[in-house]
Amino acid sequence: MPAEADPKAETASAVNALSGVARAVGWLYERLPGQYEAIIASIAGLIHGEPTLLVGPPGTGKTLLVTSLARMLNARAYITQLHRYMTDVEVFGPYDIKALQEGRLVRNWSGIVTADIIYLDEVFDAPSFLLRSLHSLLNERVVYDPYTGEAKPIRAFAIFASSNYVPASPE
Repeated sequence: MPAEADPKAETASAVNALSGVARAVGWLYERLPGQYEAIIASIAGLIHGEPTLLVGPPGTGKTLLVTSLARMLNARAYITQLHRYMTDVEVFGPYDIKALQEGRLVRNWSGIVTADIIYLDEVFDAPSFLLRSLHSLLNERVVYDPYTGEAKPIRAFAIFASSNYVPASPE
């Protein structure tokens, strides 16, 4: 028979959690003045497990915000800066050469599948095939190998993406 919940203990736990969030917001705001909305959005994304997109000019602390949150949480972070000529190997990891010599296509997955926090910097600069691959990461928390179709679940509890601009193209 399950034990009855102790309302005082639950309240104390909630107060401690809220106090921790308030301290984190204060600490981050001291280091990133003027970025209150980005800080709140990032923490809300963490709490709710939703991907967070940070858009702002260069030098406004987007990367510092995400790396600070990862350090505060003692979380393993996977950070990559995307670019127009990026390949799947740069994001998802290389193929196993020995397996390839044996006629098998086996990927040595990068830290994207084992990270607690994923940060995709300059996300709108990635080629369209890569953005399609990342779509399942955002919505299903699974990465599909673009060549083999292998589905690899990711561990991340938080995903952040950033850009210096919002693209004008609907693509």
